[in-house]
Amino acid sequence: MKDEEIDYSDIPPLRDNFFKEAHIRWPEKKKQGKGYQSMIKAVLRKYVEAHNH
Repeated sequence: MKDEEIDYSDIPPLRDNFFKEAHIRWPEKKKQGKGYQSMIKAVLRKYVEAHNH
């Protein structure tokens, strides 16, 4: 389906102050220690290797 074929008629228009009043929750700062991504990657790799038989 092409974008121009999508029916948006059931979606109400946004008010002018929508984004001003929107409560956006930004992600908190990472709490993991240094190297956590490498550790997770290694664990996932071992899991895949063990279950790929």
